[in-house]
Amino acid sequence: MIDLKYLLRNKEEVTKKLATRNFDHSLLEAIYSLGEKRNKLIHNLEILQAKRNSLSEEIGIKKRRKENCDTLMEEVNQVKKEIEIIEDQTNKIFLEVEQLRLQIPNIPYDDVPVGLDEESNLCINEYPNLGRGLVENVLPHYEIATKLDIVDFTRATKLAKSRFVLYKNDGAKLIRALENFMLDTHLKNGYKEIMPMHLVNSNMLYGTAQLPKFADDLFKIENSDLW
Repeated sequence: MIDLKYLLRNKEEVTKKLATRNFDHSLLEAIYSLGEKRNKLIHNLEILQAKRNSLSEEIGIKKRRKENCDTLMEEVNQVKKEIEIIEDQTNKIFLEVEQLRLQIPNIPYDDVPVGLDEESNLCINEYPNLGRGLVENVLPHYEIATKLDIVDFTRATKLAKSRFVLYKNDGAKLIRALENFMLDTHLKNGYKEIMPMHLVNSNMLYGTAQLPKFADDLFKIENSDLW
């Protein structure tokens, strides 16, 4: 997710780069418009806060002198009400901006080719003869796995649905070995091992850019903020 400060401070660059991704610029314009409104509100808020502090000091001085400060008290109360209104408006705008920002994709690198779809991708390298002559009648990986009896697609479909896979025998051992290899490798490089929960809340998914983009591809616990 693009940093909000970067987004607001680099309008021209962000707009230009996202245009290469055929992104609807109206969302950006809405964010910039709301950002300007929020900046103005924050400016007014700072003025009112300074006024409130000044009035509070005057009230403190008058009270120490045992002078009447009813007028100042009324004025500071009015300022506080105005501050509350502006703070509420500012928070609402911030939430609007956040909802819009979640829909903005990442900015592409300068060397990413511009195109409408995958047909516009550039081929960097080709290895047409790699592996040629080493193996005859090359089989796809799923046929090899079936022949080795390390997967069971039929049972996986019964247990879940199609396109799932159930590993068994040496296949299950291979998966476990790879997991242990990955953990051991990272532990040797200074990482700490943890066992995370299987469910997470929406904030985590928004923070890792899984939501809102992949909402339809995720499984949500009904009547709960857990995925």
